[in-house]
Amino acid sequence: MQIRLRYFQLSPQNALFLMLILAGLFMQIFPRQDLSNIQFRNVSSTYLPAGVLGNNSMDVEMADIDLDGDIDLVIASEFRPNLILLNDGSGHFSNGTPGRLPQLFHDSEDIAIADFDQANGPDILFVSEDDQTNEFYLNDSSGVFSDATSRLGTSGTSNAVLAAYFNNDSYPDIIIGNAGQNVLLINDGTGFFNNETAQRLPVNFNITQDLELGDVDGDGDLDLIEGNENGNRLLFNDGNGFFSDSTIARLPLPALGEETREADFADVDGDGDLDLYFANVNFGQGRPNQNRLLFNDGNGFFSDSTTTHLPQENLHTVDGDFADLDDDGDLDMVVANAFGGNYQIYANDGKGKFSDVTSTAFLSIPIGSGIDVEILDVNTDGVPDLYLSVFTGQDFLYLGERLTAVNPPNNQIPSRTELAANYPNPFNPSTIIPFQLSHTAQVSLDIFDVNGKLVRTLIQGRREVGLHQAVFHAGDLSSGIYFYRLQIDGNFQQTRKMILMR
Repeated sequence: MQIRLRYFQLSPQNALFLMLILAGLFMQIFPRQDLSNIQFRNVSSTYLPAGVLGNNSMDVEMADIDLDGDIDLVIASEFRPNLILLNDGSGHFSNGTPGRLPQLFHDSEDIAIADFDQANGPDILFVSEDDQTNEFYLNDSSGVFSDATSRLGTSGTSNAVLAAYFNNDSYPDIIIGNAGQNVLLINDGTGFFNNETAQRLPVNFNITQDLELGDVDGDGDLDLIEGNENGNRLLFNDGNGFFSDSTIARLPLPALGEETREADFADVDGDGDLDLYFANVNFGQGRPNQNRLLFNDGNGFFSDSTTTHLPQENLHTVDGDFADLDDDGDLDMVVANAFGGNYQIYANDGKGKFSDVTSTAFLSIPIGSGIDVEILDVNTDGVPDLYLSVFTGQDFLYLGERLTAVNPPNNQIPSRTELAANYPNPFNPSTIIPFQLSHTAQVSLDIFDVNGKLVRTLIQGRREVGLHQAVFHAGDLSSGIYFYRLQIDGNFQQTRKMILMR
């Protein structure tokens, strides 16, 4: 065999062109993992109300409380009055609690928000741990709440709560995670509840710290993961809201056990199914506090990928939330670590392998005992922001800022029409859908469920050239996969997927 080597002399222009091609191929083979196009800036002192947020925040949930079209915040406070922060539309928050929410002192731990009475917008349920006093409030449609706690008919040592649709009607039900038996309450359609725990949930002797729902086996219903202090459980849904324990067959269990404070479903490796993340601590039980990442095989059987895909650490992680922070199509992660562990940001390489980029993603590192993370878009600029709850300290708000343009500036005409990724995704219960138009056109932006049924039309009409966005409020919809479709002038069409996860 004869081998011939040929040499070419390239002009500077052609050499630069070749370098760009090779760089592009390199980025496809070795994807970026550094979140280099976004940074988060601390705006807490100017965007959050002074003097109300140093009160042991335990959980934060977002909802349009006053129905004015922007994202407000509800905060559960340990043995302090719970809070409502109202958004002025630009991400600046004021204390909306006085006159709206009763000022009681309970050990509030977790929040569920939904239109439980199907009447006047989002209602609020706080569950309590040590003093076992839950609070259930109904919205009067203007963001003023009245006490309806007596409708629950149950109490317990509670750390977790979820609102979801368990019996296939259109009324949001409730599941509460307790020390001992968890409780499932079925809504009668008017915000009164029937306790159907005995029929629907297997017996539980664990201490549940978190509850999350997700369709892990692809059969169209929502399965349940319990994040427990003394052994996590995976419960499978029969399609009608009756659950059976599938833990032993489907979850790899660590030999030394684990003490989990947060469990999250997310498709971190981009293969279309839901993987599983456990945020672990060691609060005196002698168990390893390494967080764990489990990959789904597509049928709801999980394998442990922790050692190859998660940073090795020895912190007390109490929360971890997923979102596409750098707009590259995969899910990155923000975690909160208690007892001085602060907060961390992990970048995804597109295949579910995470690296710590905290020092470069934060312009200034938030210092505090982390307890909860919310990834949201408070100023509707299409860039993710972070609300960070602190135990025994002031909460933080960090605004995301793009360092390289993902979309063209407002004063330039976009070169193409495009539907961008919604944010946050997964979301609960609101998300932002951005798009850009290269010319003035008739626009339709529609939401469909997984069966192709139209559930909402967000935009219908003429829009000018430039950048646009729409807010999708899904407080009346069940958890699951939804699709949003942009149609331009009756011919151009683009569709993307999003996940509502309660």
